[in-house]
Amino acid sequence: MQKYQYLRAACPQELKQLHVDELNDISFIEACKLYVRGAASGSTCDCKSKCATKHCPLVIIRFTYKYSIKIKTTTVKEHETLRITSSVNLADEIYLKIANIIPCKNISYARSAENNSAKIDILNTCSSDFFSVQSTLSAQEWLYNHQNPADCSTARIAVINNYAWSGMGSSIHQIVWTIAKVLEDNRIFVYATPGNWMWADCDEKNPNCFFIPVSNCKSSGEIDQGHSAKINHQKLHLCTAYSSFHTAYGASVISGNYGHYGSTVPPEPFSNQSFNWWRAQLAFYVTRFNKRVMEHVKRVSHEIFPQGIEHSRPLIALFIRRSDKVATGEMKKSYTLESYFDLFDSDARRASVRNLYLNSEDDDVFNEFHKNQHLVRYYRLFYLNQTRGYTFSSWLEESPERQSQISLAFLTDLYIESNADMHAGTLSSNWCRLIDEIRLSAGKTIPFYTPEQEYYQGF
Repeated sequence: MQKYQYLRAACPQELKQLHVDELNDISFIEACKLYVRGAASGSTCDCKSKCATKHCPLVIIRFTYKYSIKIKTTTVKEHETLRITSSVNLADEIYLKIANIIPCKNISYARSAENNSAKIDILNTCSSDFFSVQSTLSAQEWLYNHQNPADCSTARIAVINNYAWSGMGSSIHQIVWTIAKVLEDNRIFVYATPGNWMWADCDEKNPNCFFIPVSNCKSSGEIDQGHSAKINHQKLHLCTAYSSFHTAYGASVISGNYGHYGSTVPPEPFSNQSFNWWRAQLAFYVTRFNKRVMEHVKRVSHEIFPQGIEHSRPLIALFIRRSDKVATGEMKKSYTLESYFDLFDSDARRASVRNLYLNSEDDDVFNEFHKNQHLVRYYRLFYLNQTRGYTFSSWLEESPERQSQISLAFLTDLYIESNADMHAGTLSSNWCRLIDEIRLSAGKTIPFYTPEQEYYQGF
């Protein structure tokens, strides 16, 4: 071989614009033949017979931009398959090349669950025993099968019909906390329709506005009311400090969003997995973008990365939270931009990572970057072109149309940061922790760089 050919550049724009869900299933060998022949007629020929050429070159095809994985299942019809769709690229050879360069670290996830600390406190970032791609595929297959029964009329259902009044990252985390309790009770979780999730921007008023529905069962109609339960996920500020799980027929009130992860037991296939692994798998499952959001984030991310985010790798993403986090005491202090770079700069240079995606609600962060010539000379800066300064309280003051625009900008940021190869941020932020969990589920275990002293996983 005289030279290497960068095969990612060979993918035509027409192929990138295809909607995978609209394609018919064909065998892998048939796809190879179509690819080799150019598919001029849409038909294939057998190279053992009289084809135009006598050779079928070996073609290796990798799907990295969107993982749409077919896995056989025994819980539905014998020959049916289920589709696990992820909004995030799983760890691939570009990522692994960087991960092999960066030194391993043991990460302590502090203050996460007092009753289960022996199993959850330490994560070795170079250990294949934690957050492997295969373990994520197994977990997502299990969740899909559990959540999509052949007959919903006899299923044990838990309906999430109320949500905490908090930021998007916090709200998603509290949904995840409640789901963990629902699954421990061997129920299927669904969202009430219509719901009252404040972040929703469609008629359903629940997370389905942004994400793929979590179940084929509905919150009403086909469900046998004798098998259903309701989850009140709103914080009860006057009498308790947590959300509640309410059954529909007078059972006792159970905490729905606080204190469960220390005692919640994952389902049997994953009983030996860690607390953080199970939490991350649930976050990964409930945040799979629906078609509308995926089209939006791809369009906007293409404006940020004209060559496409895949062609801008290797990439490091940095998210800096300040403002309200400091004012409310969730952060002990505000950290300078330089203090973040001090954590990862040497690793990024060692791995030749020069593309930097930067985001923050604070415009001063960008001014700090441009004033630092040492950083400007090495890093190529990418950012989301948006009005900054928004916090949860200021978001509440906006019109519904503007709230929707801001929410979609948040989700675009989630997409970009989760697909980056390295990640740094403010770990006292629920948003940054959510990104960390999604990245871990995608097999990306390069440590999350943060200037804070604890990898804080609780509220």
